[in-house]
Amino acid sequence: VSNKSRMSANDAAEQLSALDLNLKEIDEETAGKVFESIKGLKQVKDVVVFNTEGKALHATMDLPEKEIVELTTLYTDKKTALQKAITLKGERHEVHRFFAKEGLIYGRLGKGSKDSIGAALIKNFSNVIVLVTYGFPYLSARVLPLVRKELSKF
Repeated sequence: VSNKSRMSANDAAEQLSALDLNLKEIDEETAGKVFESIKGLKQVKDVVVFNTEGKALHATMDLPEKEIVELTTLYTDKKTALQKAITLKGERHEVHRFFAKEGLIYGRLGKGSKDSIGAALIKNFSNVIVLVTYGFPYLSARVLPLVRKELSKF
């Protein structure tokens, strides 16, 4: 990973920590329980739990380290999230919604047809981000409240 992308990830992590005053930190064991809980939702296609430095902790899909580091930078600001998109395995999931205060960024690959895939980043913890993907017939309006409900248990 280049110093430039690592620097931007560190910058994003610092900015995130300023927003995280009310978010609790979780340990690696709890991150594993979070992963298992989210993975168990039938509406979720894939889940990746990673730390704010961009290291994958648990995953149902293999993502290049560089992509995970880039995902942490999406929380920098709305402009960054819209420009970079949620890129998974080289495919851009265009960001449609950015809610910094709620720790929520989500978008979609495709035009909303049966073969399009939704992707969301959820930051409920100060040191861990959860990525989920979902497909037809599930939409963000259904999936994200379910994921947030599961995350609230930790």
